[in-house]
Amino acid sequence: MRSMQIATYSLIVILLKDIELPQSIHVRRLVFEDRVDCLRVALALDQERDPIVRKKQCRTNYTYER
Repeated sequence: MRSMQIATYSLIVILLKDIELPQSIHVRRLVFEDRVDCLRVALALDQERDPIVRKKQCRTNYTYER
């Protein structure tokens, strides 16, 4: 039996509900099946790099299904 390899692309986004309340900052991970869509959203949000560790966004993640 062969495993199926699935590629997804992650975008880490910082969300601010209220700029004056530091406890209202949230970090979310969005997952895309298409890298172009992921990059388009990252550019639109001006977050081409991960806001925490400064790595490039939309890197490939592989998962395996049986």
